[in-house]
Amino acid sequence: MKVSIKAIWRDDLKQGKGNYVSDNQLLNQMNYSFSKQKDYAVTLPEEMIAAAYSACFNMTLTLLLTQASYKIEELETNCEITYNNEVIVQADLEIMAVISGLDNTIFQQVVAQAKQMCPIGNSFNFPTIYRALLK
Repeated sequence: MKVSIKAIWRDDLKQGKGNYVSDNQLLNQMNYSFSKQKDYAVTLPEEMIAAAYSACFNMTLTLLLTQASYKIEELETNCEITYNNEVIVQADLEIMAVISGLDNTIFQQVVAQAKQMCPIGNSFNFPTIYRALLK
């Protein structure tokens, strides 16, 4: 499988702005910049990484739980990316799940397996801290 998106940038780093060009209508013409700007709907590349990581982890965990015949009522994964100007330092994933009939020990084992399988997570060199809570 392949996915493609084009990023266009105009002007200098601090005042400049960019936008994405994509066949995906949700991403097409989405704005991005170096920093958040008042009165301008914009995302940061680091937010896109957090979004991709949390969504991918949810889907990986869903795959494993579904294969084990568990019915997921809700999975909520929050990804916080810590970075400085040169590098992403760490990701923190907080997973909250509502799943009937699943005990916490098995849930933690499945989360550990999902850590090993998540394609987005496996693409990064920075450490990830995981916290998983079964409601």
